[in-house]
Amino acid sequence: IMAIPNVSPAAILLGFVLILFRSFLYVGFEGYCLGISRNEEMKAKDIMCSFEYFGKVLVMLIIRTAATVIGSMFFVIPGLIAHYAFSQCFMVMYDHPEYSAFKCLSESARLMRGHKMMFFVLQFSFILWHFLENFVMLANELQFTIRNLTFSPVKGPEGNIEFLAHLSLSEGEANIPD
Repeated sequence: IMAIPNVSPAAILLGFVLILFRSFLYVGFEGYCLGISRNEEMKAKDIMCSFEYFGKVLVMLIIRTAATVIGSMFFVIPGLIAHYAFSQCFMVMYDHPEYSAFKCLSESARLMRGHKMMFFVLQFSFILWHFLENFVMLANELQFTIRNLTFSPVKGPEGNIEFLAHLSLSEGEANIPD
């Protein structure tokens, strides 16, 4: 039988506040990136812009999370559908600050109608870069120096791209391409 750890209410509250703060920073980062993609002059403090819409962002975070969790309880797919349906609600908020939280969510669902799978595939296509990032971090943690990291000239059986890494235990300058 697994014992439930004794966690103080203060630790639980602190964890909740940190998760909420991280979520607001992420929403602010989305707005920051949206501004950069539109060639707007952005400053580092603009990452905190989501706090200007505190109530609206909080309502959208709660509804989006609840829809994803409830959908996932039935099977994974309904949860993913809910997540992707509401994935653009913060972008809608930045485009239309006058919209209510519910209007932003419904507009996001309308915009994503017929595009959820395409967005999922786009996001999934970046998984290789996460593997590479983890590989580099693990190599550094194990005290390896990465002498070289490059694409393999040989393609995998399904046409997938593979990488070659030259690792060394001796110290030296790492050669990790940009």
